[in-house]
Amino acid sequence: MLLSPFKTDYPVEEENSLSPEQLAGFRSQLLRWRQDLVASLTPAFNKEKPEIDMQGDWLDLASRSTEAELSRAEQQRVHTTIREIDAALQRIEEGTYGFCCESGEAIGLRRLQALPIARFSVAAQELRERRRVTVRA
Repeated sequence: MLLSPFKTDYPVEEENSLSPEQLAGFRSQLLRWRQDLVASLTPAFNKEKPEIDMQGDWLDLASRSTEAELSRAEQQRVHTTIREIDAALQRIEEGTYGFCCESGEAIGLRRLQALPIARFSVAAQELRERRRVTVRA
């Protein structure tokens, strides 16, 4: 559901920085994506806990409870994505968009096209994931 709805028709260049046109394109797409996500939020998420109709047998109650929990989890994922979009927009404003937050190297246009909210280069992200797996084991 949170797949990136971005087109990938930017000219592929192997530069360390994005052109002003590319930045403007990413900015407008991020703003559109954010607007769509905000529109998809349901008012039920704003309540602390949506009320569950307590009528029916225990299977009905369990089903409604599971549905409510899944809905809350989806809404939380949407909120997380909105925060990531906001952070990407902030990096555009600061002039750091397209550069790895860890190493400072260019993230790369293809990675940004695939994941416009990317904060790390492929190498830095792989290292982070290896560390996470090692810590879990």
